[in-house]
Amino acid sequence: MASTPAQSRSFTNPAGYGGRYLLFNQFDPALGVLEGLQMGVTASVSGSLQVENLEAGASQVMYETRVQVNAFAPDGTLLGGSFASAISSGTLGAFDGTADFSGASAALLSGTNSGTAAWSIALGAAANGGPYAGTGLFALPVGDYASNRIDGSANMRVLAEASSSGEVSLGYDYVPNGGSASGVFTSSGSSTDSSVLYVFRLPAVTATLPTQVFHFGPQMTGWRDSMAVARFDPALGTLASVQIRLTTAIDASAKAENHGAMPGVMQVAQLAETTVSMQGASLATADARVERMLSFGGSDGVDDFSGAGGTVDGARTAHVTEAVTLRDGATLAAFSGSGTLDLALRSEGHGMVTGPASFLAEIAALSDATVEVTYSYVVDAAQSGMLVGDGAGTQWVPAAPFSGPVPELQNQFIRVTPENLNVAATTDNWLIHTGDGNDAIVACGGRNVLDASGGSNYLTGGSGYDTFFVDIRRADSDVWNIVTNMQAGDDAAVWGLDQADFSLAWVDGQGAAGATGLTLLAVSGAGPVAALTLAGYTTADLANGTLSTSFGSSGGIPYLLVRAS
Repeated sequence: MASTPAQSRSFTNPAGYGGRYLLFNQFDPALGVLEGLQMGVTASVSGSLQVENLEAGASQVMYETRVQVNAFAPDGTLLGGSFASAISSGTLGAFDGTADFSGASAALLSGTNSGTAAWSIALGAAANGGPYAGTGLFALPVGDYASNRIDGSANMRVLAEASSSGEVSLGYDYVPNGGSASGVFTSSGSSTDSSVLYVFRLPAVTATLPTQVFHFGPQMTGWRDSMAVARFDPALGTLASVQIRLTTAIDASAKAENHGAMPGVMQVAQLAETTVSMQGASLATADARVERMLSFGGSDGVDDFSGAGGTVDGARTAHVTEAVTLRDGATLAAFSGSGTLDLALRSEGHGMVTGPASFLAEIAALSDATVEVTYSYVVDAAQSGMLVGDGAGTQWVPAAPFSGPVPELQNQFIRVTPENLNVAATTDNWLIHTGDGNDAIVACGGRNVLDASGGSNYLTGGSGYDTFFVDIRRADSDVWNIVTNMQAGDDAAVWGLDQADFSLAWVDGQGAAGATGLTLLAVSGAGPVAALTLAGYTTADLANGTLSTSFGSSGGIPYLLVRAS
């Protein structure tokens, strides 16, 4: 077995999400028989956060910026990817009265980091090199999605920005002319009755399930409670880690009366220690603490916590979050299976009072807690589903049956939300419908309908028949969809577009870096602009018949249809 030198292609993306095609030289068949690919992906992220605490008490803030870079085969199959994250933290003072990201209640945090993953993909002679062999170039789709996570007080103002970049390397494993194959395919039976086992190994895909959240309202410290956590279903794959995020708060007050003749000072500290445990073993602990200094004059002879000798310090709160990641085998086994797992929760109160020789004091404290449990797991490659990236990370969403009348569509993913989503199907025949965020959608193969609603979106077709939707019926802001890998037989429909009400223009060379092409600009009066970019096409394709357009109506809704042939 021999290997070619690795080719490397890099990209930068100030916007922090999107996709592009990276061009690689094909394997030259004159060298021998292509057996496999050696791939590597480096993901890099750079982020900054301006944060202002709007609460009356000091708070901690944790900032994480992260990026996922995925590489796909030319037919849309996910090959693998890499993840990078950077974490920084700081302490914010009490709100200074002006939300201007300056002063003691504000901080500027930043982070930069890179991550690299490498893997091998066996092809075998049965693949005949696929799109990777020849004497020209082939395009490798690469998508990236950067996100930010800020953990801080319940009242804060944040301004977060993240950019991403990456590098993809590709090398070829091959048997030189005159050599022997590497055994990535086998045959059995007679010379006239043989079977071939084609091996195509995808790298492990790690995903997260939606977080389970348990809230426990304010109670006098010293309380006990429990929660029933749904176990991880092993049918989804292999559980890799359990993240437990415990947030607790203390609401504390104190009052005192001096019994001495001289003025005095009293120091009060109150602590709520909250612990999550499983079968008596502690899993996570968080301590919320309030401290204060009280001063009072000489005794006025009345124990009413007022007058010259009394003082009252009203409720003060403190919040703290602790997160742990559990990976040991015994814990993963306990969290896996059917049904639920009972976790115990207790909140112990502690107080300290220091003062003059003689005084009366009364302190009180309530505590509350929020427990979040998240499972990360290695996806079972045999499953049909969708990889979904959002601000909380990447999740694996199992396929849901398509409920509409189109027989070719088998699965559906519908999440109409203002969040920015990055979704990629790993199997064929999907309806994918997202909301008004800035979304990226990648199809695999078969029959697919990709509908990203409003916003600025990046749609990548698969190896089969794809329909791309642009919907401007309810648009109150500009809509721009960039379509890549639109092939012969694919079409794009702009819903709500009536040629009598819109001014239309076709222009060349518009779109995002790496995905420019023929762009339709549709404007209705002073309303928002609707734009559709067909990467790789030009106005010449409208004239020579490569692209055709037609107007129509369905259910009273006008549309413009663009078809590639």
